[in-house]
Amino acid sequence: PWRDAALPLAVALVAFLARAWNLDEADIHWDEGAYFKAGQLFWRNAMLGDWTPASFRWNAEHPPLAKWLYGLAALAGGALGAGALAR
Repeated sequence: PWRDAALPLAVALVAFLARAWNLDEADIHWDEGAYFKAGQLFWRNAMLGDWTPASFRWNAEHPPLAKWLYGLAALAGGALGAGALAR
C-alpha cells in the first residue's frame, strides 16, 4: 500500500531538499578534480571500447558513479558543462 512507501519517500524528499539547498553557491573542492579527470578517462576508454580493468584504475579507491557523472558533464562542455549540470 501507499502507506508503506510514504515514510521512505518523505525521508528521501527531505534528504534531497537538504542537499539541493544553496546548490548554486557550491564550488569545486580539492578532490573533485581527480573525479573529473577520472570521469573523462572512463568515458574516453568506454567510447574507444577499452573495457579492460587497467583502463579504469584512475582513482580506483573510490566508487565509480560520481566519476562517471563528472565524465558525462565533461562531455557536455568541460568544466563549464559540469557547472551547468550541477545547477
